[in-house]
Amino acid sequence: MNRKGKISVIDANSRTARVIFPDEDNIVSAPLKLSNNISVIGDNALLIGDIVVVAYFSDNYSDGVIIAIIKWSEGLCLPIATFGTKVFEASSNKIYTFDGFSKSTSLDVENQELENNKPSTYIKGYALDQIGPLTLMLDSRFVDVEAEIQDWNNICLSKIPQFFIMGGKLIGQNKFLLKSVNESEAIINNLGKKIKTKLELSFEEFVRYGYKQDKATKGTQTASSGGIDYSQVLDLTMKRDNINATDSINAGIQKEWSNHDIYYWNKSKN
Repeated sequence: MNRKGKISVIDANSRTARVIFPDEDNIVSAPLKLSNNISVIGDNALLIGDIVVVAYFSDNYSDGVIIAIIKWSEGLCLPIATFGTKVFEASSNKIYTFDGFSKSTSLDVENQELENNKPSTYIKGYALDQIGPLTLMLDSRFVDVEAEIQDWNNICLSKIPQFFIMGGKLIGQNKFLLKSVNESEAIINNLGKKIKTKLELSFEEFVRYGYKQDKATKGTQTASSGGIDYSQVLDLTMKRDNINATDSINAGIQKEWSNHDIYYWNKSKN
């Protein structure tokens, strides 16, 4: 949910600000974090009295981020989109934006084979959203082409997720990682300098940091039971209470297991 308000207090050290919402009986927010594209120093710094857009994640007035400053004047317009400190915009004196936009949302599923029947579908959960690849045409008439290439490579290699904001609204509920930067179709002048090139930027949703898993523990089999770990079969029947998966596995147990198999499965439980 996005709300429009006016800056009342700024804390440059903590990069937070309080916002008054005139349309909501002048309610004042708790200190809110500033998105990375908003500066607290310099010519375009956030000022008391500025109109801003706040993205809220709940009805709690402390659970939000200030994502954009609304300023209208000659030659100045709201950005098309932002990713961290990078701003996509188009005006009479600058063109810096991507060509088209694509985003995918999907489920993480596993097909479990069943003899003489169609597979069962085990729905593990949600897959990570993907953005792109977004095509960015760099032109030396508007930007320093080689500096921009280096900027995007540095963002990718920094491994730091950022909010992707478009039209003043957050894309999704989480930050995104820039996963890859692909350069092609570069035009080089007689001095060996790139004057035009095409970048393709691919982003992936970031929910939380993971950890390195020990591959040696994956897919462990029990040699004494003929290479089958029956405790893992039991685990499958409990996965997130998936009715389809449970029914199909139980059916397979009843149909396929021999007395020898059942003996070792019971033994593994004791």
